[in-house]
Amino acid sequence: MTPRKIPLEEICFNLNTEPKTLHKKFPQLVRNIKEKNKSILNVTPIKRYYHKRDSNIVRKYLKEVIDSPEIVNYTKLAIELGIGSATLRRRFPEMIKEIQNKNKALFAKQKKSQDIKAYLEHYLQHDNYESVREISRILNCEISVLSNMFERLWEKVINKNKNISWKFSLPTETENSFEVNRMYSIIINYLRTTMDRPVYIAEIERNLGITRFKIHKYFPEIISYIKERNIEVIKNNKEKVGQRRRELMEAAIIKLSSQGIYPSVRKVKEEMRYEFGYKTELVNLWREKLIELGIEIARGFK
Repeated sequence: MTPRKIPLEEICFNLNTEPKTLHKKFPQLVRNIKEKNKSILNVTPIKRYYHKRDSNIVRKYLKEVIDSPEIVNYTKLAIELGIGSATLRRRFPEMIKEIQNKNKALFAKQKKSQDIKAYLEHYLQHDNYESVREISRILNCEISVLSNMFERLWEKVINKNKNISWKFSLPTETENSFEVNRMYSIIINYLRTTMDRPVYIAEIERNLGITRFKIHKYFPEIISYIKERNIEVIKNNKEKVGQRRRELMEAAIIKLSSQGIYPSVRKVKEEMRYEFGYKTELVNLWREKLIELGIEIARGFK
């Protein structure tokens, strides 16, 4: 592939830095890049396109554009090649489509990179705490990728989290009482919104960004409360499921009996459209309901 023009914006994007930083720290290199860009990729316009004579030239150039990590609009290509954009679309539809798809992918990647950068900068400007795992989950991006693509920002995030963790590892809590109370309120509010299901420390750590170390150190009473509450919630949920099973089974048995159909285990299960438990549990519950409703149990099921 022939040398290609590399815009300064692309270099900044790949290095995750600003143009003014490059100009300030590497002025001579920036000048050299600009001079090189002027000297390469000066395609001689094809004054008039002849399919047999010029197609190989155009195809080779379009292939270079497809392989390059640069967003290039096909109308710009038409101008550089001296060919009408309609001619390009008509003569090289597959290659133009490839260029458009590549442009979309690169644009999406750049947009995501900008969103990630904005999120990290916003996080650094505030006093809240989010674990690196939680940040990775929110951004839907691996920690290793964040570390490589946004090295300086990510280093600042790590340092911020270390400083916050260090504050809360001090022997006294007097200087941090406000933050401790804030975390306590967050955890309590979260528990109030999840009263119908069990909640575990790992879930609080993942969703609220409060480390289990802090929870164990500052809120041991909350840990005891969560354990007791989980036992009660699981017990209540089992009772609700059992009650729902009995209601569905009774309704199915009554409906089948009213239609003159013997409510066998299989028929009841089909009528309920509700899979639950093991066969012994199903049969025992079925037998109990038939006795309650005064229906004679068929031979072989007694």
